[in-house]
Amino acid sequence: MPFEIVRGDITEFQADAIVNTANPMPVVGYGVDAGIHAKAGPKLLAARKRIGAIAEGCAAITRGYDLSARYVIHAVSPAWKGGDAGEEEALRRTYDSALKLAARHRCKSVAFPLLATGHYGFPKPLALQIAVNAFSAFLMDHEMQITLVVFDRTSFQLSGNLVKDVESYIDENYVKSKLNQEFHLPEDAEDELWHRLMNQRRMSEIEARERYRTKREEVFYGSMPMKAPEPEKPEEPEEEDLEEDAGAPRDFGTLHAASRIEPPARLPAPDADHTPAPSATPSRPLGAPPAPREASKPAAPKASFPMFTGFRGKETTAAAPSPEQDISQLLAGMKDGFSPTLLHMIDRSGRTDADVYKHANVDRRLFSKIRSNPQYNPSKTLVLAFAISLKLDLDDTKYLLETAGFALSNSNITDTVVAYCIRHNIYDIYQVNSLLFQFDGMLLGSVREVKEA
Repeated sequence: MPFEIVRGDITEFQADAIVNTANPMPVVGYGVDAGIHAKAGPKLLAARKRIGAIAEGCAAITRGYDLSARYVIHAVSPAWKGGDAGEEEALRRTYDSALKLAARHRCKSVAFPLLATGHYGFPKPLALQIAVNAFSAFLMDHEMQITLVVFDRTSFQLSGNLVKDVESYIDENYVKSKLNQEFHLPEDAEDELWHRLMNQRRMSEIEARERYRTKREEVFYGSMPMKAPEPEKPEEPEEEDLEEDAGAPRDFGTLHAASRIEPPARLPAPDADHTPAPSATPSRPLGAPPAPREASKPAAPKASFPMFTGFRGKETTAAAPSPEQDISQLLAGMKDGFSPTLLHMIDRSGRTDADVYKHANVDRRLFSKIRSNPQYNPSKTLVLAFAISLKLDLDDTKYLLETAGFALSNSNITDTVVAYCIRHNIYDIYQVNSLLFQFDGMLLGSVREVKEA
């Protein structure tokens, strides 16, 4: 089962077990401990007293009583003493003890607070790193839904340098519409940053149009032995025929600007006794209407578009292909969908299925659905999770997204953070999800996929 991070009150969280930041002695402490005891009722303290003292780095389990959870796991974390007293190892033992208790009692889901970061003073970035490492190692061998519940943004902190780097990357890749929406920039704030963003967006659009044109040529010409001929130019009418064709429909390609000018309201009456001699270069007063056609035998235009000769160059008068034929030709040029492409990439990597889907934060049952259904339609976050697990570069990530009908967008926070991680070789799915949580992006993996299934 996957790992996710949510904001909320752990005392209200529904899971098989929730973890309490317990006091070593059977008394009610502060923070999360006080909140859990208040919600569970006095029976929880009585059960805790029957357990007695709990050593640092260890955990014990009781019923949940009035809580939504079935069990409460009382975990005793170390206090921070500067980092030289084995605090990191003790905190890791605390997480491992709590996870083993949950597995022993066959819990399918467990919720943790960020241990030791309250009154025990553990640095939050280091505490988060230890928690994520413990969860990732445990999930490689167990099927369980693990949730890290944080009360607010201040209780969740990453490394300051990493956060600053990601913030800079987002600023350099986010489009103006999102900047105005999220940060309410004034109209006069179109400085060098904005112009750089717009230039990047225009280049992305040009690249997208070029890729689309290339794909269309591959679909229509890829399976043909000859290239499509250059379109023939319309034949120019001879000078002696111009007078004869004056009343005929005219080519759009040779349409003179004068014919689009409306004639005057009144025109002089023609002189019946005078017939002008034909001239080599016919002329007509500006705005004069064309000569009337004969009703019985309309004149056909001599300057017309050439007959369509087909893609192979052979002249043909056959009707245009039916929609069914066009669609069949397009379908023949389609590439594999998401599921076959993913399985091919896994085979190419030389790794096992289990190794890939676990590093993608994906549930085994969901991966079985993907493998058994070549037409499986994944969510975008699921595709990105596999891209991170397979350590794809940006080009391969974009290709995998295209097989599922998606694309990376600079106007999307999740896409921008994932692109940063790929560019900087950050392929730990839990670290990526921690960054996404920090910047309010969508977490990667099957957390939402399982709930929607």
